[in-house]
Amino acid sequence: MASVLTIRQSRHGGGLYQVIPVGVFQPTSPGPTGQTDDLDLWRFITREYNEELLGAPETTGDNGPVDYDAWPFHQALQKARQGGELRVFWLGVGMDPLSLVTDFLIRCRPPAPPSSSSPGITEIP
Repeated sequence: MASVLTIRQSRHGGGLYQVIPVGVFQPTSPGPTGQTDDLDLWRFITREYNEELLGAPETTGDNGPVDYDAWPFHQALQKARQGGELRVFWLGVGMDPLSLVTDFLIRCRPPAPPSSSSPGITEIP
């Protein structure tokens, strides 16, 4: 039987427990590249998993646009998704009754943990 992490105590937001990934659906930068490249639900999910599960800092466009095609973590998730190992489902929109913030509700069935030899991938303990 596989175990799956579905909730986590928020690092910001008053220490509330919430489902993951969670984040604000926004581009990484205000420029035109951020609008065209980042306002994509799949890329948003990839960025949030990178931040919340791997502990990476928030992805910003401060160092230029995010090159998703060259990013090993995105490549691994994309390959798993295209190969059917990772399935992503849109469940709807939810609202937090305490903060009145709306959230996209998404379910991802993740692939098996990558081997330690996978470039750019860190296994989640």
